Amino acid sequence: KKRKSILLFNNKRKKKRNMRKDKEILLTLWKYGKKNKVLKTGDSFGENALKKTENKINSTIITKTDCLFCILERDEYRNLISEFVDHARKINVDSLMHSKLFYNYNSDLFSIHYYSYFTPIKKSKGDYLFRQKEERKNIYFIKRGGVQIEYYASWNDLENILYTITEQNIKAKKNNNIGVPYEVFENFIQKKQRFNIFAYFNGEIAGTNEILYPNTDLFMFDAVCISECEIFSLDIESLNNIINEKIIRKNYNELNLLKKEKLIQRLLNL
Repeated sequence: KKRKSILLFNNKRKKKRNMRKDKEILLTLWKYGKKNKVLKTGDSFGENALKKTENKINSTIITKTDCLFCILERDEYRNLISEFVDHARKINVDSLMHSKLFYNYNSDLFSIHYYSYFTPIKKSKGDYLFRQKEERKNIYFIKRGGVQIEYYASWNDLENILYTITEQNIKAKKNNNIGVPYEVFENFIQKKQRFNIFAYFNGEIAGTNEILYPNTDLFMFDAVCISECEIFSLDIESLNNIINEKIIRKNYNELNLLKKEKLIQRLLNL
């Protein structure tokens, strides 16, 4: 039955392929007396009415050409949606369980108690997850893609961060051994520029500030997507509820320690 439907749509597409663009418009959807959108080969309509308990259609569909439809009954539609939701949930839970934060934690317990805390979002290449000095409301679990952590600062700012996380003051030697006048050197280290700190990929977490300033409510860095990304956001209140679990708290502390070491090494390399 499904295979027949797919073939019908494929045949329809083949017939339309050599036609003019305006002939592709098959139906017009009207809502409250106004044209809402036009539908073409492969589009669907009517699902909103099937989601509601009263099952009432609130739009009018007018065909612009001869059309061939594949019809899905309400019960079949709801069963398919239910299967899809269950399947998507399992995939998302498996993806989140790959995070080091949930190492050794039971996936069934996670699905029951904590999965609902996470919000799936999609980002395009070049989109920002958060900006430097922006209020910190969420942290982000990367399901697919890459996120670059950047810092807009001067060399002096980098030095201050190193001092904060290592408790060692790494002062630049202010002398002429570098071969340029001191004024030129001073201007150079005071000038702000954009530094690439490191990148996060599948299974990693962006937005945890505890490695630097545990009491701050602001993000210290920028986070920009370097590819198409699928991400789960988790608000800070929900994070605090989750890490009340002893196993997760242990993983969280170890994860922040590893991030701290990675950050120190990267800043020293810079």
